[in-house]
Amino acid sequence: MDFSSISQFIASAYASISIDWIIFGGVALFLSFDALRAGPARVTALAIALPIALLLSESIHSAAYIGAYVEASSAGIQTGVFIALTAGLFIALYRIVDFGADSMRPVQALIVGLACAVVVTIVFLQLPDTTVPWSFGDAFEAVFSDTYRLYWLLSAYFALAVARA
Repeated sequence: MDFSSISQFIASAYASISIDWIIFGGVALFLSFDALRAGPARVTALAIALPIALLLSESIHSAAYIGAYVEASSAGIQTGVFIALTAGLFIALYRIVDFGADSMRPVQALIVGLACAVVVTIVFLQLPDTTVPWSFGDAFEAVFSDTYRLYWLLSAYFALAVARA
């Protein structure tokens, strides 16, 4: 058996995979392990909190009292507002959706992790370019583009509902 040809095959397989997909898989794996260990409540709360925080952070510019301040502020302040909204909504939604499940089966945890990774990716792609530290490649953005965003979100939330049942 020639191990050099096997190692060349593995190296060429890894070279053809975009780093975007590796990051997506890592996020999905992390969320799946969290759901497997502690149940689906945190992952579900995150999947619900992120789109709501994005919607609120986009509409905060027209809010009374703080809208003018946030609109005139730097990208760092706007990112901080988004993170604060996400954290507050996550805590509130975690208290709402936590029903006492301590763990999940592996297949359910994988489904929940993938669904939440899809939601995280779609929300991350919707953030303004000035607030994100990473820009995805064109092929990755084409898969999760505005054209398919609705279908990805519907599929992700349906998968969350099925996995929690």
